[in-house]
Amino acid sequence: MIYSYFSHPHSVCMSYYEHFKFSMKVSKKLFIGSIKAFIHAIFPNLFKASSNDLIEEFEKEFGSVGCIKKKNGIQFPHNLYPTDINRALKKDE
Repeated sequence: MIYSYFSHPHSVCMSYYEHFKFSMKVSKKLFIGSIKAFIHAIFPNLFKASSNDLIEEFEKEFGSVGCIKKKNGIQFPHNLYPTDINRALKKDE
């Protein structure tokens, strides 16, 4: 398989557009979280739980996109190229 920048989105079972949209959403949340963490470092009484809340939010979101979604009782690995998915779906005999 020839490498292209489309390889990664497909390897996580997303289209280029879905991957772009999700990554931009993550980027925005990380940017805002970074600002809150910076403010919290200076003023410890502000944004006390914002980092924990962000981590919990990411755990839920990353568990509900792409290959991580359960399909027919099989959980897809998140690091496979499209050609490897068929191999991953083969049941142990």
